[in-house]
Amino acid sequence: MKNIVVATDFSKRSDVAIARGAALARAQNAKLTVAHIVDDDQSERLASAAETEAGALFDALSAGLQRDHHLDASLVVTRGDPHAEILNVARNRTADLIVVGAHRRNLVRNTFIGTTAERSIRTSNVPVLVARAPDVPPYRRPLIALDLNEGGLEPLTASRALGLFDASKANVVFAYDLHDSHHLLKRAGATDEELEDHLKRAEAEVRPRALGILREVKINPGDVILKPALHNAYDPVLEAAKSVMADVIVVGTKRKKAFERFRIGSVSEAILRRAECDVLVIPPAQQEDAGAA
Repeated sequence: MKNIVVATDFSKRSDVAIARGAALARAQNAKLTVAHIVDDDQSERLASAAETEAGALFDALSAGLQRDHHLDASLVVTRGDPHAEILNVARNRTADLIVVGAHRRNLVRNTFIGTTAERSIRTSNVPVLVARAPDVPPYRRPLIALDLNEGGLEPLTASRALGLFDASKANVVFAYDLHDSHHLLKRAGATDEELEDHLKRAEAEVRPRALGILREVKINPGDVILKPALHNAYDPVLEAAKSVMADVIVVGTKRKKAFERFRIGSVSEAILRRAECDVLVIPPAQQEDAGAA
């Protein structure tokens, strides 16, 4: 990893993102760019005042990065739509990773780091790390979420390429869709014992496929967790994260074949909104143009 871009709105949430981005940049000897976007949907007077204020805040930020992390970061202030401009900065800097802060849980739709993070994740060509943990030690308990469909290995292969942690020792969770069969059995009056037997037989069928996928990519994870998706595609991942006390969850986005019953774009966003730890969102290998809606 050579280039990291961190988005900031100078909030405490953004401070967490900057700290994580700086720690990663120092650990990997990567270049760090911190970008603030002044929303152009306001008067010239207000936009100019915001740019002046950002410049002063960046002076203090630069001093802090040099003092705390021994980094000389590039600081960028530009105008435009926050979501689009963050992606433009990342593209211009040939970023390998974008880091943003987590949204306020009760104000998801009304904050810069909320709509901007989610819109960037939907359209970014590069991985987006949503930093939530205030402390920034190296990741020790990563959880990589995979599906059993062809082309669903990007979370594993991309995280291994980024080098944020030792992917070969990460925990891996496979969530597999049992919604229809499970609920059909319940409606047919199946007993708890019969439902439990159905779950066990499904896991026994899925496990060889999951292990075969990992063998193909030469990964021997710390643990392989199989979770049936009975209601949605994100609860199994969050349950696995809690069980292994994950410090980062790695998920893919825009997977066309996985969990077709669920609204695909909502899965990674649901994890983002509910996870207690950092979340690394990986785009598909073939991604639409970053500027697309």
